[in-house]
Amino acid sequence: MSEIQSLILRFQSLSHSVDWWNTAVIWGLALAAIAAVFVVIATRIVVTRTRELSAAQDLLSEAKDRERDVKIAEAQRGVADANARAGAAIERASKADERASKNEIEAARLTKEAEDERMARIQLAASISWRTPDRALITQLAPPLQRFAGQRFAFVSEFSDPERNNVLSWIGMLLGTAEWRLEASPPSARSELTFQATNIVLWVSPTAPNVVIEAARALVPALEQGGLPTVVLQSGWGPKPDAAPPDLIRVVIFKKGPRMTVTGNMITFEGLPTELLFGDGPPH
Repeated sequence: MSEIQSLILRFQSLSHSVDWWNTAVIWGLALAAIAAVFVVIATRIVVTRTRELSAAQDLLSEAKDRERDVKIAEAQRGVADANARAGAAIERASKADERASKNEIEAARLTKEAEDERMARIQLAASISWRTPDRALITQLAPPLQRFAGQRFAFVSEFSDPERNNVLSWIGMLLGTAEWRLEASPPSARSELTFQATNIVLWVSPTAPNVVIEAARALVPALEQGGLPTVVLQSGWGPKPDAAPPDLIRVVIFKKGPRMTVTGNMITFEGLPTELLFGDGPPH
């Protein structure tokens, strides 16, 4: 083979190779163009989808916010309703407490009225009925009276009245312990009990010796300590001259009543305007 043929063959071989690679390059460029177009399209789709995703997220957030606001509003309404019910309950409880307080005040008032009424009955009973002193007092009260041992005394009382008889018995034991001498009450045309007096009167004659008057006055605090209101009355009673011996003390037990006070020949009564004169002449 000549050199020219050899070169021609080589030329043809290289020409075929170049054509193949040119074709390959063209296809590569075509593929590259297609890829570039795909990339552009894909990028545009990604951007679009990203925007849509962002918008969807915004919508989702807004929906969640609206739902949260609705729940918060419902919760606030529930709290408001609960507060309203609690306020109503507190108001009812307050009214109930107020009613209970009024009931307690009324109960206390009624209790006080009942207690006041009971005490008033007790005081009334005490003012109109005799209370027998404690016998234990006798041993304490008798010794000071023993210096008047032998002093004569007599009882004048309504002996059918058991309350007065109990008082009479206590005084009798006291004076018996003090060694005073009990005698029968002298007869009188006018009973001492018709005198308008109360409680206990130690009645002595206007002509009584001083020692008799002293004995009567010493007996007053002893009877008072026993709870027996007592006064000394020096006055004649009955037909003149006085039927009672001058050295006799008449222990006259009248009905229980207001305390008497003797001033001169005038008797007054505690809490009453009554004034009672005894003896002869004007008040002195």
